[in-house]
Amino acid sequence: MLGAVAPTAPGHPGAAAPPRPTARAYHLVPTGVPQPAVERAGLRLDVYVPGAAPARRAPPPLFVFLVGGLWAMPDDNYAVGPALADEMQREGIATAVVRFALADGYLLERCTQDIARTIANLVARSGAFGFDGRRVVIGGHGAGGLMASLLGLDARYFAAAGGFDASRVAGVVALRGVYDLSDAALAGHPQRAFFQWAAGKEADARRQVSPRERVRAGAPPFLVLAGGDDLAGFAQDARAFARALERAGHRDVQSYVVPERDGRTLANLSGAGNHVTRLVAGFVRGEPVPEPIEGAWAVKQIWQRDPPFSSEPFWTDERLVQSRPVDDRFKRMLGRVFEKQRSELGAYPGKVYHAIDLDAWLASRGAGEIGQGEHLTITNIRGERLFLTREAIRRARPEIVVGLDDERNLFRLAVWYRLKNQYSWKPETALLPKMIRPVGAFLYYPEDPPDGLPNATYAAFGLTPDSFRLSETDPLAPVRDVPPEVWTALAGEVGCLTCHAFRGAGARSHHVRASDGKPHGGFGLALEEYPGEVWRRFLYEQKAVAETIGVGPLEVPEPGATLLHNLVTRERKRP
Repeated sequence: MLGAVAPTAPGHPGAAAPPRPTARAYHLVPTGVPQPAVERAGLRLDVYVPGAAPARRAPPPLFVFLVGGLWAMPDDNYAVGPALADEMQREGIATAVVRFALADGYLLERCTQDIARTIANLVARSGAFGFDGRRVVIGGHGAGGLMASLLGLDARYFAAAGGFDASRVAGVVALRGVYDLSDAALAGHPQRAFFQWAAGKEADARRQVSPRERVRAGAPPFLVLAGGDDLAGFAQDARAFARALERAGHRDVQSYVVPERDGRTLANLSGAGNHVTRLVAGFVRGEPVPEPIEGAWAVKQIWQRDPPFSSEPFWTDERLVQSRPVDDRFKRMLGRVFEKQRSELGAYPGKVYHAIDLDAWLASRGAGEIGQGEHLTITNIRGERLFLTREAIRRARPEIVVGLDDERNLFRLAVWYRLKNQYSWKPETALLPKMIRPVGAFLYYPEDPPDGLPNATYAAFGLTPDSFRLSETDPLAPVRDVPPEVWTALAGEVGCLTCHAFRGAGARSHHVRASDGKPHGGFGLALEEYPGEVWRRFLYEQKAVAETIGVGPLEVPEPGATLLHNLVTRERKRP
């Protein structure tokens, strides 16, 4: 641990002002709050202040971290608070670790009141400790996250404490908190018994200490985190709380699922290169959001808060939107986008999805908006295309999925990736930018569609109302005369024409930058445009080609590969 233990804390009788060149740790600092007359209950306060740094002229901000629960489980053997504070010292942040223990006669409401008084008393001595009492961020883990949220939302706690202006609370960091203590929210929750005891069995009592009941537009910024490897209920509760804040008019809320973290490891900020440390420290310091795009959290900060696209315009006529239960088929469809990042879906209950019958939606649009005719071309934000006929649509009844649970903007669900090269035959000389692959609105078949309609690419995802265009002429007419094996390669489940063109029919797909949603290179060229050797390798060495670019292979089986190779080669030689 950085620094040494001080025998007395500043502001106490007999305490001398400590020297300031090194980091300091003050243990068992008096809270100024009477100990409760309850056995094995109360608060303990430790304060950690970073050493002076040449580049830092202003005093460090204060991060108050609440951790504890029961006397029998004190801060995981007193390990979490000191380790977290140690890392915050390295980040130039002062940390007050408030360890609490609840017991009958000293439960959540009274503990929250005492913590408010403890913070007020500590900030009154900010000059002696050497931190900035004008910027205080309150955080906590578990029940501590709940109380930190209450302190940020309800100014009455600090008003009752006296001597502390609640406007000094510059943010709230809640880790694995429980924010809704209603009967419905606690039903089936793994910590139901604990919170019914700590907050009260009566619904009215629990409502008094339920952060969901206190959401307001003028609250300080919130950072709400849950672990991707934790029980799903915590991530769902975190997202629901964040959305409740947004619906109340709050405009500065971040809520993320942290991959490969569970309930115990979510509060682990130790170790070099710890992305959670960087996120929390930046939040405490009040750094701009989003962070630079190469940061670990930039993509989430852009796409989960205010993505460049939205599926909400599909909801203009809500009479067209139907709600249906999520089944395994639907889950598999979403899984195609998330692949190894499925923990992101843990924040959603996954009970119901909302969709519009495609044929009904087309019928509701005017010719000036989407054109007219029996042929439909669907183009997503990446330029990938699907081709359907109105007759096939009427038979298969595909839907446009426009919402999941309470989320209407499915562009908030996204994964990012980075290419090695834009083209297999042109090595890059610089690092390529992060690219994004969002869910967005997407085309979905509730039942197995007829032969010729299934598509296993990403073309069905990332749709907006501008994605649909009807035409009188068949957009695939120039390739309708190819042999069946070539047709399968061009227009089958993973057909080339989803991303490329041949004889002028098909698409010119591209990647989308995660930073701003704009197109970026790596265009799907027309098949005739590829150099001869590149085209040969594309068909016969697809795994190696895909590895060069950093994407999945698109293999064309024989005899289709040879037939398509020869056909494109002949086409290229035409004058």
